Parts: sequence; structure tokens; C-alpha cells
Amino acid sequence: MTEHICEVLRSPIRDIQIAHQSIIEWIIKFQPTVRNVWIWNNAITSVGTLDRILKHLKVTDCVGFDSDSVAIKKKFQITEPLPSRSISIRNSYWLTVPAILNGNNSVIQLFDSKFTSKDVNTLLKEWLIGSKLRNLEYLSIHTTTLLDSDEVLKDLNWTDGDENDGRPNTV
Repeated sequence: MTEHICEVLRSPIRDIQIAHQSIIEWIIKFQPTVRNVWIWNNAITSVGTLDRILKHLKVTDCVGFDSDSVAIKKKFQITEPLPSRSISIRNSYWLTVPAILNGNNSVIQLFDSKFTSKDVNTLLKEWLIGSKLRNLEYLSIHTTTLLDSDEVLKDLNWTDGDENDGRPNTV
């Protein structure tokens, strides 16, 4: 039905929520580039399914994952960046620091992250240096562990905020 509507209206699918694995296969074949995608946990039945999504579905604006499925709870990590302007991931324990640092994301929202204080410090240092996370406008990390604020802010050279070289300099 969706294919017929897209054909009649001569309009692509703009937003889609995927709740079943068969929809993943269908959208990859029908329209592999979509503006906004939210993928519910029961649609990801294996690490291979997640890998297929990341390699074959181009999301131009925002991709979201509710990644609490049993298949995803297996020990694995994603080290490649998620190619989308904005990412929002629930149960983001499988996303690594290199995946974030090597991405071009403008908005990053991570929930239930297992990042340590040192991991967050690394992200902030690279962002301040300006060699990584160049497009970052918003970063939100909700962790499952208590972070040590001294370690998070360790060795960060903050300015007083009076000087502005075009990049934000406060956390």
C-alpha cells in the first residue's frame, strides 16, 4: 500500500518507524535513503540485522534506536560512525567512543550509556581541540554509572568565555 501511495503522490517516504525486521528489508529495497527512522527493539533480531541497517540504510536527518532486544544484548560493539545528522539511542551501551569521534553527527543523544568518566573526558577534549566532532551542536549522555566530575573535566583548558573563536567553549 505504501509503495502505491508514494507512486501516486510522487513523494518519497520521509519518516518511518520500524517495528518488524521484514520492514527493514522492505525499506532497504524500496527506498534506501530516508530522512528520519526510528527502529524499535523487536525489529533488530540479531547483530547481523543491525549491521545490515548501518550499511544499507542511509538516514539523512535522524536515526533512533530502541536497542534493548535480546539479540543486541550479546556482547558486541559498534566502532564505525552512525551516518546521520542526528542520533538518539536508548540502551546505547553498544556504541563506542571511536564511533562517536569518527562521526559527523550534529546531535547525539545517548541513554543508558556505559561510557566512563575517562570516555566522556576524551570526547570533550577532542571536541574542544576541534579535530573531531566538528559538526557537534548538542551532546547528551545519560550513563548507567556515576561519573567522577573531576575526571570528566581533567586537563581541559577552559577559557573564561569572553573570547569566541566560533566554537562553544563551555560544557
